[in-house]
Amino acid sequence: MRIGGPRGVLVVGADGLIGRSLAQRLEAVNCRVVATSRRSDGGEFLDLAQGVESWIVPKGISLAYLCAAETSMVRCERFPAQTFKVNVSSAILLARKLVDAGAKVVFLSSNRVFDGTTPFVKADACHAPCTEYGRQKAEVETRLLEMGPNAVIVRLTKVLDAHSGLIATWREALGRGGAVTPFHDMVMAPVPLQAAVEALAVIGLSGGGGIYQASADRDISYEQAARRVAQRIGADPSLIRPIASRDSTVAMEHLPAHTTLDGTRLRDELHIPARDAWRSIDEACCR
Repeated sequence: MRIGGPRGVLVVGADGLIGRSLAQRLEAVNCRVVATSRRSDGGEFLDLAQGVESWIVPKGISLAYLCAAETSMVRCERFPAQTFKVNVSSAILLARKLVDAGAKVVFLSSNRVFDGTTPFVKADACHAPCTEYGRQKAEVETRLLEMGPNAVIVRLTKVLDAHSGLIATWREALGRGGAVTPFHDMVMAPVPLQAAVEALAVIGLSGGGGIYQASADRDISYEQAARRVAQRIGADPSLIRPIASRDSTVAMEHLPAHTTLDGTRLRDELHIPARDAWRSIDEACCR
């Protein structure tokens, strides 16, 4: 789908993985992007942990993406009050300011608003979070939907970057002959970073209000993903040494049996189909 056209776009959290790439994509289609950062030298300063009560919406903003969040489920579980301020209180107040100023607001959410007992959850399914992170995202979703058609929720499954994060770590270790220990009992429905960014750009510039969901076409285990990486780079498969999540140094609060989301609306309205999970791993592995 063709996207673009001059307009003022705010990207909150542009020093994060998705926010940074999204800002670059929007600038490439001639949007005037105002990027916020928690760093004083990183652009428009905005730190959700400090509150947004005194923050003023920049002039000329007609579209805003809320990408800033505390995404660590471990931190959300250990520090619920602090992460609630970032993920819920400040996010809701910021969205309210933007909607009142006439901007369309796109909020990045997660499959973790569901319990993972069933695959391909419909967008209108009832929330059933089993983690503090999921509960926080669900709370914001509920409040945003009360703000009317200018509020948009985009639920994403696992987003993979070719240059950082899990796949890059595995690729580097396997490439030098090191072993990796992926979980055999944890699954993901991987979407490449660039595909997630493209979906967000199209939704913001061309989509309507309500809920969109971006997902891969199936779940694969972390062990399967690691074996695919090894195969693609020609690494010794014996270097894949799977473990159970309970044996990890980081305790898992909840292991969903499924993480896929139903992406019918994204496909039918904006012509963006579900990503092939194996192709997602290949892209993250070999780019």
